[in-house]
Parts: sequence; structure tokens; C-alpha cells
Amino acid sequence: MTKAVAAIASAANKQDANLVVLMNPEDLSKLLKRCDKNVLVVPTEIPSTISKVAVQVDLKKGTGGSLEVAQKLSEMTPLPKVDILHYRKDASHYVNHVMETPFELDNVISAEKALNDKLIEFANYKLRSYMVDYPMVSNAKGSICLFNRVDKTSDLLDEYIARHNPDFMIFGNENIDKLMSGNEVSELINKYSYNKYAFILRPKKLPHPLKALLRIK
Repeated sequence: MTKAVAAIASAANKQDANLVVLMNPEDLSKLLKRCDKNVLVVPTEIPSTISKVAVQVDLKKGTGGSLEVAQKLSEMTPLPKVDILHYRKDASHYVNHVMETPFELDNVISAEKALNDKLIEFANYKLRSYMVDYPMVSNAKGSICLFNRVDKTSDLLDEYIARHNPDFMIFGNENIDKLMSGNEVSELINKYSYNKYAFILRPKKLPHPLKALLRIK
């Protein structure tokens, strides 16, 4: 761990700061392990406008905080596009455990498809119920993605970012520390930090106003 990361974490903890702002997120995962503050990664090339925001949620308690950050952004500047992303385990995490013989394969495949449909239906219902409380994000588009055992959330996020090119990414859910505990997501944020904001919302921590930090007039 670099001395700079240790010094930043120590200062944030001593001052009881709500927000840590970084421009070089190379040691982001180490910083997150040393302090429990919200973190804003500011890109080295500041976008002229924020036209697209991606909000990663898990539809648990932390989801509201993520949408609140998007709401605050929308109050400061128009957000033409907001994508709300939810990645959850697909039916293979459940039905594979009930297959005892090869003769049950057809039944398992049929049950897996039906369960996937129900998982998506329920996730969409939960997502819509959360979005009702955030009218300023009314133009948001919810996206539910099911993943299997071999998929990594970081790979799915990387694929989304490369395809849709958001200017601002919000990562916040009840298990955000678990998501960030490995290096994959931190490395992903570092990969795109040259031209994208990234906000990591920690549990039970409310963000400071972002207007000045984002240089929004």
C-alpha cells in the first residue's frame, strides 16, 4: 500500500469526511479497505457535459442511495440518458442443484427458463417500485441482466461501458464493499478513469453536494 493511500484514508477517517475525491484511482481497492467513505473518481479529461449516467444497483437497501445520487445530478444538470443496471444470478444457480440423473435434463432446462422469466419479472417490478420515489430520474431505462456461474460482474460492466459509453458511473448497493473487495471492479474504474466519473456509494454514508466537485455550472 502506498504512503499516499494510507495518508488519504487516515485523513478521511480523522476528519469524518463524507467524500473522498480522487483523480488517480490506481490504488482504489486499497483505499476502500482502509476507510468507509464515499469516493468520487474525477476523470483526467473532464467531459464537457454529462449526457449519460449508468447506475449499478442490487435492489436492496443501498439502491435508494444510488438513485438519490442520480437524482441530485439531475437537479444540477439535465441528464438525457440514465441507465439503471442490475446484475443477478440466473436460474442455473438454483435448478442445477435439483438434477440427480441425466434423464431429468429436459425438465431442468424447462424449469430454468421459466425461473429466469420469473426472476426478470420480479426484478423489473422491484426496480420500478424504487424509481417511483425519484421522479427526476423518470427518463431512466432499467436493464436487468442475469448471469451464470462463470460470469463476473466486472466483465458485464466492462461490456456495458464499452458499448454504451456513459460519462458518469454510480456504484452503490448493500454489498458494495464485497463487490469492491477484489481488484476487478477497481481495475475497471481505473481503466476508464481518463474520461469518466465514478462514484462509489458506501452503505449508510450520504454524499456531499456534488455540484462544485463535478464543475457543473
